[in-house]
Amino acid sequence: MKKIIFVQKILSACVILATLKLTVDVNIGKGILMNPETKLTQKITLMIRKEFPGVYYFKESNRWISGLPDLIICAWGIFCAMEIKTIKGKATPLQEYVLKTIVSAGGIAGLARNVEDARQMILEAKQKAERIR
Repeated sequence: MKKIIFVQKILSACVILATLKLTVDVNIGKGILMNPETKLTQKITLMIRKEFPGVYYFKESNRWISGLPDLIICAWGIFCAMEIKTIKGKATPLQEYVLKTIVSAGGIAGLARNVEDARQMILEAKQKAERIR
């Protein structure tokens, strides 16, 4: 009898956990549980796909490597990097150093605090590519 009650409790716990996971998965899909920078990143990548379909981008997702920009972009042969921050967000000294180093090497890099900032960086890459050609 004790084993049956124990198994029932385990099964109940599994059902509860599965329900919670489903709720979390659904809410993440709706953006409810995302932090503001993640939401902004999604808006920016959606804008890139819609407005600049030939532009390649890579979303850096390794949280164990510090300083890498959030988006690495190749637009018309120009290397771009974006550190995505909300209005209140602040780049770390290492992030600022990496962005400055990319600019010094001839790329385009900066903070994107909204979709328009990101759009302007990509348009800057396009203008730079046109000047080179």
